[in-house]
Amino acid sequence: MKTRLVAATIALAHSLPALAQEPTLYEKPAASIAECHETIAQVAPDWRENASFKIKPMAGGREQVFHCLPDGVAEWVCNPKAGTINVAVLIGGTVAACRTVTPGVPVTVTKSMVPG
Repeated sequence: MKTRLVAATIALAHSLPALAQEPTLYEKPAASIAECHETIAQVAPDWRENASFKIKPMAGGREQVFHCLPDGVAEWVCNPKAGTINVAVLIGGTVAACRTVTPGVPVTVTKSMVPG
């Protein structure tokens, strides 16, 4: 499933109803972590300094970035070896890393929403 990540994530940051469900998955080509970071910057130019973003290095040169939304969470997984950015968006649930940023949203995801 390839689609425009920027439009999808921006749409989700606005007032969508909080419906707990399975995450919606998106994929985009990216040859490097820098390219992944550029894509995130299109959504939120201040993402590196913004407290609603949580960054975590992963095994195999991958990187996981959680964007804590008011009514959910977006998880970005940058995987330069596979040449992709995978994004999973969940409304009505969040991850433990976002608990302090969005305290009213139940923590429902313990690890990663992105398969693999």
